[in-house]
Amino acid sequence: MKNYLKITLILILAIILVGCSKKAKEIRPTQIFSQKEGTYYVYFYKENCSACENLQPRLNEYIQYSHSKQGKNAPKVYKVNVLSMPNLDASENWQEEIIGATNVMSITIGTIPTLLLIENKEVKKVFVGRTNITNELDRIQGK
Repeated sequence: MKNYLKITLILILAIILVGCSKKAKEIRPTQIFSQKEGTYYVYFYKENCSACENLQPRLNEYIQYSHSKQGKNAPKVYKVNVLSMPNLDASENWQEEIIGATNVMSITIGTIPTLLLIENKEVKKVFVGRTNITNELDRIQGK
């Protein structure tokens, strides 16, 4: 009986902890420019991408921060699986070409992971690779 009670309490605690952890909301490409916030990030990733997997703990840390009282003004993060994008043919200058984009058909992602800063439904900045993305998240958090 005591073991049953312990297991039950552990399961309840685990459910509570999982429920309290914040994650980036997965969105469809058609939702990239339709989020309610004026400024937010869109993170592009792919399953089994080692660079994406290496970045995930830092991204999760930022997401927790952005949902905290201290980070309440920090841009939220939404994520898109790059394989769901309608346009996968990126040119050599894709990073420069998507600055100013206001619709999903104008976006091609040539490297993952990639983080876009969206302001007022327009791509303002592009951060490519783990180091650049980490530097941007650190900047926002004041690290």
